[in-house]
Amino acid sequence: MRLTGTGLPSVVILAALLAAGCAPRDVVTGGAGLRPMLRTELYFGMSMPGGKAVSEAEWAAFLDAHVTPKFRDGLTVIDASGQCLSDSGEVVREQAKVLVVVHGDTPQSRIDIYNIISAYKRQFRQKSVLRVTEPVGVSF
Repeated sequence: MRLTGTGLPSVVILAALLAAGCAPRDVVTGGAGLRPMLRTELYFGMSMPGGKAVSEAEWAAFLDAHVTPKFRDGLTVIDASGQCLSDSGEVVREQAKVLVVVHGDTPQSRIDIYNIISAYKRQFRQKSVLRVTEPVGVSF
């Protein structure tokens, strides 16, 4: 594999970075001055079986009960419109909430995220909650 425009194999570049004391995570998260953390996005569909939608009050109560206590350092909620294919191949469009949390890579944060997903699925009768987690570098 080659990095575009460098002419050097990526293995050679990675070896040079490792020799210079850069861990692979430093390369991904931006290196010096940034603290390595994880960014997790959870995509919550707002439509429930039977045609009912999760109300803003129900969402706020869920956030207060299940999310805020686990991620007290902060979080972001984004209103979104999403779509997916149903089991029958039909395009299903619905409103969604995207929860973004930046957190340490700890067993407790993994448990907390799992519990948030499980609680939402159970409370609002959802088949799934999409989770995207990636390493990031942060500074405050």
